[in-house]
Amino acid sequence: MSRIRGVSSWYRTVEGRDGVPCPAMKSLYCPPGARRRAHNLGAACWYRDGFGGPVDLVQALRWYLAMLSVGGDGTHEAHQIVPMMTNDEIHEAGRLAGRISEADVFVVRRHAD
Repeated sequence: MSRIRGVSSWYRTVEGRDGVPCPAMKSLYCPPGARRRAHNLGAACWYRDGFGGPVDLVQALRWYLAMLSVGGDGTHEAHQIVPMMTNDEIHEAGRLAGRISEADVFVVRRHAD
């Protein structure tokens, strides 16, 4: 995540213990799972939109898929960027996220449409 300026320090700031204000949520108290989902969604959107660096759809899809591991659901957002990606890029994002089978589903669905 170091390729996006400010993300690593923002990420460390938001990481905290239960009961610690969550800066990403405007000082609301949030449980660890909610923080992790917010971090993944934030990173995915930053990569998707090129905030602080170049647009990187592989990294964006990686973080949308990573949300599945923490009880979040980034599949709706992922469906918006998958048509702009190659099969190899989709598989790379799945490998990075540890969600290879979900990446395969995106590839298969692309060919079914």
